[in-house]
Amino acid sequence: MKVLIQLYKQLVDNYEHIITFVKRDIRNIRVDTKLGLFWVIFPPLVPLSVFIGLAALDIVRKSADMPFVLYIVIGITIYRFMTQLITTTVNIFKSERGAIKNFNVPLIVLIFSKNAITFFHLIFRIILVTCVVLYYGVEIRLDWLLIPIVFIFMTMFSLSIGVIFAFKNLLYKDYGKGINLMMVYLLFVSSVIFPFPKDNLLGIINSFNPFNTYVDFLRGIFYHGISYVNYTVLGITSLISIVLFVYACNLIYHAQYKVKSVL
Repeated sequence: MKVLIQLYKQLVDNYEHIITFVKRDIRNIRVDTKLGLFWVIFPPLVPLSVFIGLAALDIVRKSADMPFVLYIVIGITIYRFMTQLITTTVNIFKSERGAIKNFNVPLIVLIFSKNAITFFHLIFRIILVTCVVLYYGVEIRLDWLLIPIVFIFMTMFSLSIGVIFAFKNLLYKDYGKGINLMMVYLLFVSSVIFPFPKDNLLGIINSFNPFNTYVDFLRGIFYHGISYVNYTVLGITSLISIVLFVYACNLIYHAQYKVKSVL
């Protein structure tokens, strides 16, 4: 708890640095372009638009319990958010090498500011999801109040995996390359595009894949409601996310002064 409080204070005390770094990242995306903010808004929508088109044309259709366009939009939105958090954090020492070496900025500030773009992208994806939801006339449910809570656990898990692999990647670049490769395979076993079978041994094992758990839960509760929830799996996954988050916070707090010497 002491470490969490200290990291929170570092964020509050350095909010001006956070704003500066976020503005810098947005400026870097826009630099030497004619379309400017188009390159901030459009790229996160590309995977969604591709699969929406494929689903609308009936080229891919594997889900029968909800409109497949909705299935795809929600699945990719959640999965891309998680993987973007992880990959951005894994590469934090590479992308922020100059700031770490030349400025006395806490690591938590750099991690938070660097992932701000990820949350910007999430906003644009949510707007698209909202349009699809309105189109299909999905019933608004009180169960949706659980979604922000689970999003917190999902964010904790993703950031934790990113932080743990970031420190590994600092010594051996194989970890960064490996995590990118793993994301490709996880896409197909996490019910993002096609439902993963639940009634066999692999399905039972995969039900404890946190990517699959969060994608399946958030999509399920969104469309089917609270009756869809497997509380055991969700509870175990959330507990793992909390433990990993506490561990990652300790890594950030205690190792931040040693990183400069390694860089």
